[in-house]
Amino acid sequence: LKYADRRGHSFAVIIGQSEFDAGTAQIKVLSSGESVEVPVAELATSLLAMVEA
Repeated sequence: LKYADRRGHSFAVIIGQSEFDAGTAQIKVLSSGESVEVPVAELATSLLAMVEA
């Protein structure tokens, strides 16, 4: 997360073992620290909506 923040990225996608097992991903908004869990199948759509917001 520090690497992404230093590079100026707005979001980070986290898929750890528990997310992998559940078929989900965490999208972390680096500016606010907010984290949203979404199904992997909806990851691209969710990221696009967050970028356009």
